[in-house]
Amino acid sequence: MRFSILNCWKWIVLWISPPLLSSLFLYSTEKEVKCVFVVLLMIIYWLTEAVPLAITALLPMFLYPLLEIMSTKQVASTYINDTLMVFLGSIISTVAIEQSNLHQRIALRILMLFGTSPIWLLLGFMCTTSFISMWISDTATTALMVPIIEAVILNIMEQKKSTLSTITHNNNNNNDLTLNGNLDPKEVEAIENRRKNSFKMERDSNKDEKAFKLMRRVLFLSVTFSSLIGGTGTLTGTTTNLIFKGMVTNLEGDNITFANWMLFAIPGLIICVLLVWVFMTLVFVRKFPKSDNEKVGSFIRSKYNSLGPVSFHEIAVLIMFSFLLTLWFFRDPDFFKGWAPALHPKESNYINDASAAMFIVCMMFVIPANPRDLQNSKPLMTWKAVNEKVPWGVFLLMGGAFSMSSGIKESGLSKVIGRHLNEHLSGLSPLVLQIVVCTLSMFFTEVSSNAATSTIFLPIVKHLAESLHISPLRFMLPVTVVSSFAFMFPAGSPSNAIVYEAANLKVPEMAIPGIFCKFICLSVVIGMSNSWAYVVYNMHDLEPNAFNTTLQTTVL
Repeated sequence: MRFSILNCWKWIVLWISPPLLSSLFLYSTEKEVKCVFVVLLMIIYWLTEAVPLAITALLPMFLYPLLEIMSTKQVASTYINDTLMVFLGSIISTVAIEQSNLHQRIALRILMLFGTSPIWLLLGFMCTTSFISMWISDTATTALMVPIIEAVILNIMEQKKSTLSTITHNNNNNNDLTLNGNLDPKEVEAIENRRKNSFKMERDSNKDEKAFKLMRRVLFLSVTFSSLIGGTGTLTGTTTNLIFKGMVTNLEGDNITFANWMLFAIPGLIICVLLVWVFMTLVFVRKFPKSDNEKVGSFIRSKYNSLGPVSFHEIAVLIMFSFLLTLWFFRDPDFFKGWAPALHPKESNYINDASAAMFIVCMMFVIPANPRDLQNSKPLMTWKAVNEKVPWGVFLLMGGAFSMSSGIKESGLSKVIGRHLNEHLSGLSPLVLQIVVCTLSMFFTEVSSNAATSTIFLPIVKHLAESLHISPLRFMLPVTVVSSFAFMFPAGSPSNAIVYEAANLKVPEMAIPGIFCKFICLSVVIGMSNSWAYVVYNMHDLEPNAFNTTLQTTVL
């Protein structure tokens, strides 16, 4: 085998990057410069994935103490915190939903609420996907919806084939009658008209085949787009949201709650889904093949009925998950006194979302899935399922993100970044800066994981906002949301990869609709960040400058 540099690029990145960066930055004794070395090395490894993302996240654990940026104890404390416990609790809860098969029942039930014409079928799939993706991962949601779409498309195709087969059979009978003679001229004319129509239908079959391929492609794309949009609706919906919460909590305080995040994100989520649906409808749906709506609806109902009656396992998981959401939402909402401050009036943050999550997790391991047969019953959740389904590497990735951000602050690099950004960008308005950083983040996430993108960009935009004396939320909120909009390429997210393979897509077939949907969603996020965010945090009655100052000191 001939040696090729292209085949060894990962090894080149692994071994060339550290000495090259160290020659540029490690000559200095200043902590800020040493921190630049660590940050750039992590960014290079995250972008190239020369080593697994989770392993790159461990670099601060030995580089920060070695370079005297932070002590080992300080760094280690950033890898386990309450945000990670919230993430663990939410993941285990969603694994319980999958194990009980509740997610499939919910998906089919929601589809039954929508019509089965092409327009409403598309909206039904998008709304179903985005709703489920708020609670379980976009990857699991997409994997759930793919076989349902395949079954619906197959059912419509079989209807078409059945209709064409019937017409062909009738034509053969008509030919026999015509050959036998003894037919009225009007009957002969009617037979000839039917024959012509059948020939036309046969000619149109090729067009129908193309239309089916288009319908299949659009439904698959709508599912992956909706799953990524849906994950932005809750704090636990995607890793990027939790990284944002962790950075805000670690650096400023705990005022980003499950309730006020949903209050901010869900209106934008709904608008994004509706606008993407309108775009898909105007561009593609008119080319969809016609189908028997009643038969499609009957098929979806039969799929739902095949699940059988609702089991105790499903009911119990639904109750526990609903209880968890209730505890999160009403722990400490902004609009009235929550249950946590009521229990501990002197320490309003004594109990946080992690405590509620772990309580529900423990309950799922002690409640039987089948109380009628206790001897053979398993609990609602088993450790085997947790061990197989929980993405443990994501914990290290999030811990690495928090460590990198803490090192930037402890080393003083944040002040240096802020000073330079203020010098070069102070002439631009906050809105223009917001659009620029969000656009960069939105396209950066196509070549890097969503979590890595938010990890890299959030500390930068936070220090940019502070250097300009405006609220960090003004940049951090939209950057967090748009980091999930990896619509263009299969490598952008696991859900894209699933759809790309299942629908046998070509890259342009995903990239062209994806870029339009990106800018649609970006416009919505920018608009919501400069309007609804003011209302959510009770700052809408202040002037913009007062809003920035007050929000920075009170909310963050």
